This record gives sequence, structure tokens and C-alpha cells, in this order.
Amino acid sequence: MKIKKNNENKYHQWLSTLEPLYGEREARSMWRWYQEAGRPEKKFADDLAKLANHYPIQYLTGYSYFYGDKYLVNEDTLIPRPETEELVYQVLEDHPNDQASLQVVDLGTGTGCIPITLKKHRPAWQVMGIDLYEPTLEIAHTNSALHNVSIQWEIQDILTLDVRLLHNVDLLISNPPYISPHEKQYLGGNVLKYEPHRALFTTDDQGLEFYKAIASFGDKLKSGSEIYLEIHEHNGPEIVRLFEDVKVFRAPRVFQDMQGKNRIVHIIRE
Repeated sequence: MKIKKNNENKYHQWLSTLEPLYGEREARSMWRWYQEAGRPEKKFADDLAKLANHYPIQYLTGYSYFYGDKYLVNEDTLIPRPETEELVYQVLEDHPNDQASLQVVDLGTGTGCIPITLKKHRPAWQVMGIDLYEPTLEIAHTNSALHNVSIQWEIQDILTLDVRLLHNVDLLISNPPYISPHEKQYLGGNVLKYEPHRALFTTDDQGLEFYKAIASFGDKLKSGSEIYLEIHEHNGPEIVRLFEDVKVFRAPRVFQDMQGKNRIVHIIRE
């Protein structure tokens, strides 16, 4: 009875602290997440203070969800987004044959959620995840072990990529950094203060530098290979033009997300 009363007191303290910041629905959702995580009781006050300072609950508890599965996260990894689930869904929708043995590369893999999900749904695929930062790849490697899938991991920078890795690739997938520096002012405090800027922001004013790099790989890709990219909702036309200007590609297709915003570009190598 005492335990139940103590939990009720914490719940009311939680809501009174976080509702003004997150709203009632989000505060209650965060409470359920927190309860599921089973954090030590002695950490409650410190945890609540962190959340009141917009610290992401995913980092606090050490995990997030993607495509219905749990993934380890920390401040070396971007927190997986629902929009990226739609990118994965589009790839799987376009390639329903689970017996085909395709060579797949994910650029800027982060937690590894994209290649791991693809491998789980298409076990015959040979999948590689690439990221620049070793601590990030360590999390991705741990996630692949937790999900019992075999992924090849490589430390590479998209901007200086060893293109020999792409010679036999069938599918090239990426959710690269695409937020320009001047857009920082529009981001929530939880994102701006705590998530890795290297996974979010470009150094150019247009947010296109990584798409330019990927477009430049065109003549290194084999005929018929495909590229799937998550994009900024406002940059669709510019990214389409980038790939149209590289004459080895067919006309790109743009897909909208569930909010009706341009979110995915699909390109096929001639």
C-alpha cells in the first residue's frame, strides 16, 4: 500500500512538473515510458530535473523504438524518427521479394536502425552501415547483436567516402544531416541542446552538402542501382535538380510522408 501511495505521489509530481512544458498527453506518455524503463527510485528527483530541462527521455532511459523494435541510444546517436520509418517502409514496399540477395549500404547509420530493420525483414540482403564516428558505430554494432542480425559496419565520412564500397551496391540508402545552420533557431530545446549536431546540421546554408556528395557517386554506381534518401520537407525541388544534373540518373521520384510533406527521394541509376 505504501509503495502504491509513493508511486501516486511521484506521478502527481511528474505531471505538475512536466505538463506545463510538454502538455498533458506527452507528459503522461513519458510517465509510461519511464515506468517501463524501471529506473532506480533514488534517481527519480534527478531524472525529473533533467526532463524538466528538456533532456530527451530516450537518452535518460537509454533506448528508443523504431519500426516496433527497441534500440539502444545515447548522446552519440540521433534518436530515431517516425519519418525515417517511412523511408524504410518505402524501400521494403518497392522490394517485396525476400529471397533476392541485394547489396545494401546505409550512409550515416547512427543507431543502425535502418540497416538492422532492413536485414530483419529481408534476411537474404547483404547489408552495410557506414558512419564517421566510432562511438556511434559501437552502439549500432550492439543493436545488431541485440536483434541477432549480421551487418557489416564501416567507419567512413560520406563527404570523403571510399567509393569502392559502392561498386556492387544495389540499394544506397541515407538519412543524412540536412538542417542548415540558420534553422537552429527553430528547433526544440531537447534537440538543439542534446542530440549530436554532426548528425543534424550541414555546414552549407542550403542543407544540401551531403546530397551533393551522394549525387557525385553516380558514375561509380552500377546500372540499375537505386538510391533512397530522406530529405528536408522544403528541399525536394533542389535535390531533384541535383540528381537531374547528373546525367546518369533517371528522373527522381519524390514521396510524401504521412503529414503530406516531401520526405523521400528515390533515384535509379541508368
